[in-house]
Amino acid sequence: GVDGCPQKAHDCLRGGSMRYGCFWLCLVLASVPAGAQSVISAHSGTIHYVEGEVAIDGIGIHPEFAEFPDLKSGQVLATSSEGRAEVLLTPGVFLRLAENSSVRMLSNSLADTRIAVIFGSVLIEAGELLPNNAVSFQIQGAQIAIPKKGLYRIDADAARLEVFDGQALVTLDDEKVTARKG
Repeated sequence: GVDGCPQKAHDCLRGGSMRYGCFWLCLVLASVPAGAQSVISAHSGTIHYVEGEVAIDGIGIHPEFAEFPDLKSGQVLATSSEGRAEVLLTPGVFLRLAENSSVRMLSNSLADTRIAVIFGSVLIEAGELLPNNAVSFQIQGAQIAIPKKGLYRIDADAARLEVFDGQALVTLDDEKVTARKG
């Protein structure tokens, strides 16, 4: 036969159907995400990843696979000495809490996401900022707005902002400063 296909037409069709079916099965399986689940939310505060001891308002959270708890307005997210958490704020903007850190969600609206950093350290990765979304942080009386893509770290205990990439607008009392990389 041609290309290793038997001479009989029905045998050739069956073999072709089998290869065709295997092709589609492989295509479908390849389209399933291997290690991550995509999360789409109509509000800020979806807890995307938890490691170690993490709590919302003092109650430990232990999400199962493909289960994403929400941090609602007014709630406090805290990590222990061995805990870490990652929160999806707006599409493309993640908040990562280090060990011994705590934040309060002041507003979980995509148009006005506001978080108070209570203690510890947080990292903000803004890979994409959509036009109608806003993200800002409060720390010891200062307001920090993240208007551009970038990578930022806030240390509440030292009241310090580090800009690794991008820029942040800091307001304290009536004074406004633009913080940049460096």
